[in-house]
Amino acid sequence: MALPELRFSVSVGGLLGLSAGEDRRTQEALMPFVTIILREGRSVEQKREMVKAVTEAIARTTNAKPEAVHIVVHDEPATNIGSGGLLLADK
Repeated sequence: MALPELRFSVSVGGLLGLSAGEDRRTQEALMPFVTIILREGRSVEQKREMVKAVTEAIARTTNAKPEAVHIVVHDEPATNIGSGGLLLADK
């Protein structure tokens, strides 16, 4: 089975960096949350690798602890994604 064309969207909200004086409650309230929307078809192993790489990148660039980074992956069928006025299923 061929892997679907790579199309994804990522949005990140939350922690942009904390000063040394900010307490843990502030840090917990501002944890980075990442939403990734993918066209369905990737294996669990591919998603594991992606989550690990994204976690490392977010932690490194926001000074967050890796365990504070939360990622949600949405697998969407081609019938639920549109581009250029057409569903991907119709391309």
